[in-house]
Amino acid sequence: MEAFALIAGFLYIAVVGYLAMDRLGHFLDKGGISPYWDETEERQAQDAKKEPVHTDSFGKQEGCNPPHSKVV
Repeated sequence: MEAFALIAGFLYIAVVGYLAMDRLGHFLDKGGISPYWDETEERQAQDAKKEPVHTDSFGKQEGCNPPHSKVV
């Protein structure tokens, strides 16, 4: 009788584990957890990535003081 309980327990764990992994796999295939609240926020974030970044602002500055500084 103990062997039957052990085998049934292992089968139960195997079936539940298989179903849980199957659901997790479907969830991850659909994209998983989204860092955005809704589709419009996601579109805005992707549009922001496409905009050019102005990196030349550091190249224009000469020395350590900002241009509006009174230090000479």
